[in-house]
Amino acid sequence: MRLLPCSCEGLLTWALVLLVLSESHGDCPAPQMPPFATLGDSALNESYPVGTTLRFRCIPGYIYITGSKPTIQCLNDSTWSETPTFCERKQCKIPALENGKVESSGDFRLGDEAKFICDGGYRLIGPDTALCVLYDDNTVNWDKEGQYCERIPCERPPTISNGTHNGDTYGDHYTVGSVVTYTCNKDFSLIGDPAIECVVTEDGRNGKWNRPAPECRVVQCSRPEIENGKLTSGFQASYPYGHKLQYVCNPGYTVMESEFIECVANSSWHPDPKCVKGTTQSPGVTVSTVGPGPTQSPATVDPGPDSATVAVGKLSLIVALLILIM
Repeated sequence: MRLLPCSCEGLLTWALVLLVLSESHGDCPAPQMPPFATLGDSALNESYPVGTTLRFRCIPGYIYITGSKPTIQCLNDSTWSETPTFCERKQCKIPALENGKVESSGDFRLGDEAKFICDGGYRLIGPDTALCVLYDDNTVNWDKEGQYCERIPCERPPTISNGTHNGDTYGDHYTVGSVVTYTCNKDFSLIGDPAIECVVTEDGRNGKWNRPAPECRVVQCSRPEIENGKLTSGFQASYPYGHKLQYVCNPGYTVMESEFIECVANSSWHPDPKCVKGTTQSPGVTVSTVGPGPTQSPATVDPGPDSATVAVGKLSLIVALLILIM
């Protein structure tokens, strides 16, 4: 058998290449660490042989997801198996807010923000937001607590002269929705709305009364004197505030504004009772809807005899008289 000549240097080179390939084949590089976990107790190596299984553990603030496997394996193609999501953020206690609600961009887990919102008529006491944060003992909780909603208050309702209100039933604790009703002493009339209500101001944090308190005054209207008219009932010397009367006008006159008048706060009648002379129309004359006054329609005007016809008639009468004399 004939041997082929060979180079010792070439054989050595091939041997080294095969050795390197055999050592590198099947190794996996150091794996990419998930953001929610670290390796168990072992340190991270530069490479791992095929078949190696690595176990992770959750970082502080995270907990294992039930049923998940916190492991990866180096496969035959020198890649790692897919890293599963086996840890999730810890959840803060869901806050309760009486007479309000709590909103969040997530489900109240580590890093989520909670926003506190009160119902209408209530205002928030305390910060309106809180963040779910991690504490040194690996627990999570809100960084701000103690928020609550209180009924928006109003100041005491104003007192009035010669009258009172029923606000004492609230025990000096007036809040949005409280209604106070005023009454006047005997012989005094209540001017204005008898009730005021506590409502929310524009800023949504304070309360105010929705209108000024009414007044109590002595209001007496004397019997009205109606020129060219008369009252239909209620014949007395004076009338209290708010009393209403009806009047009619004499024939040929009409009511100026309204046939009903009312005694108002300044002890006068409103509207002022007044009868104005009615307009009369002659036969054959129509009232135009445009212009200041009545106009005659050409179709209804009697033209009468013209001047020429009158002259001829007079001349005929003179001739007839002369003939009789002769």
